[in-house]
Amino acid sequence: AVVSTQSTGGHVIVVSEEGTATFIVNLDIESGERVYLYPERRMCLDVVDQDGPRILFSFSLPNPVSSCYKQGLCYVDISTSDDAVDLIACNPDRAGEHSTMSFYRDDREYNGILLKPGADQDLKTLVVSIHGGPHVLNTTAFRPDHYLLSQLGYSVLMVNFTGSLGLGRESVAAISGQIGDVDVKDVHHAVEEISGDYDHVVLMGSSHGGFLAAHLIGQYPEFYSAASIRNPVVNLVTFAGVSDMPDWAYWTAGLPYDSYKPPVPTASELAVMMEKSPIRYVDKVTCPVLVIVGAKDLQVPPTSQGVTYYRYLKSRGVPCDMRVYPEDGHPLSGVPCRADHLMQTHRWFLTHLFMKKKEEEEEGKF
Repeated sequence: AVVSTQSTGGHVIVVSEEGTATFIVNLDIESGERVYLYPERRMCLDVVDQDGPRILFSFSLPNPVSSCYKQGLCYVDISTSDDAVDLIACNPDRAGEHSTMSFYRDDREYNGILLKPGADQDLKTLVVSIHGGPHVLNTTAFRPDHYLLSQLGYSVLMVNFTGSLGLGRESVAAISGQIGDVDVKDVHHAVEEISGDYDHVVLMGSSHGGFLAAHLIGQYPEFYSAASIRNPVVNLVTFAGVSDMPDWAYWTAGLPYDSYKPPVPTASELAVMMEKSPIRYVDKVTCPVLVIVGAKDLQVPPTSQGVTYYRYLKSRGVPCDMRVYPEDGHPLSGVPCRADHLMQTHRWFLTHLFMKKKEEEEEGKF
């Protein structure tokens, strides 16, 4: 993303998303030369404000905490000095350790981040947090939801699967026509690489992340112990007809779309969309599923997606529940909503992984 086009002697300051991090790059407009600012910090950097060569930037990691919304703050004048002044530094207190890792499947490399809790609070449960998009990426920047989960004793795995940003143009383009297959297999393969260290593996995802979570619990029903899905896409056929971004359904399914003259889908195109939709696996789902939706969501209208999925699960005897936030849309970003749906997710995992196990153990004594 271009942060500023202000004159800095023929240069533009940009924030570049690469791998699992974000960098601040000083780009020479004429030569195209890229100079990375402070790559040795090995943190996610972001520009807070800029006035010509004077830059105020933040840096963060998923586990340290500080007094500035869990991140540090720096100032530098790149026209006079390379030395950044730390205004607010990260606190050494930690929720545990984090690591970046690479995965390989079908001669392709992709990556992920693992955030662990402190050893004295480990629930031996892996939360696979799947990003939406799919053209988004997980970085090592601080995220309140992941930090809170680690504080509660969970390990959190974030996978940048095929289609994520930061992996190059080929990866972004490769997801077209392959959703529900390549991205699902990428996530599951990454989970299998590390799942041996955990007693339970659970899923959490929003939008396309909810789409993948619904696929995973349907395609691998014996593997995952529970899921919490937010504003999920579960049926491309109905999505294409009611969403305010129908082109997403066509492009990800590998089908042509004309924004100026939206097509009427043919029977064969509808069949392709259904083939890639997780709703086709609903009869195989067995794990407890929490569905979370925003009533004002126009991108993934809940009545055609999350609500419908909940009804299908309920009618098949799958343990499930649904939370509806009347005043929230697709991001579910209202402060009360964000706090509540995260705690509802934690409650859902606790109830179905630990409390029921305790009840079974108590029953076994008699």
